[in-house]
Amino acid sequence: MPDPIRTDRVRVMSFLKRKAGISVEEFRRYWESPHAEDFLSLDITKKNIIKYERAYPNSKYIADAESKGFPVPDWDGVVLLDGESYEKILEVCVYSQAEIDES
Repeated sequence: MPDPIRTDRVRVMSFLKRKAGISVEEFRRYWESPHAEDFLSLDITKKNIIKYERAYPNSKYIADAESKGFPVPDWDGVVLLDGESYEKILEVCVYSQAEIDES
């Protein structure tokens, strides 16, 4: 039997594209560390994010699908953020962007 739909939290999914000139390996290395460590260490993240997950497209699948003429994703990673509300997740995103803009 499938798990029931959760009503105690919300989830936001964002598809990310690396900057031009950055290799897939560089993007993944940066996102996994130090970016993830910095993001997860923020007090606002600890307060508002229940669960943080990231995933990447499977390069073997992409190459196979592309060789057969199927459309393939043009993103390099996906992040899933769970929180008690969309407002709490948005608060983290706005804060994180402000931190990026200051650096």
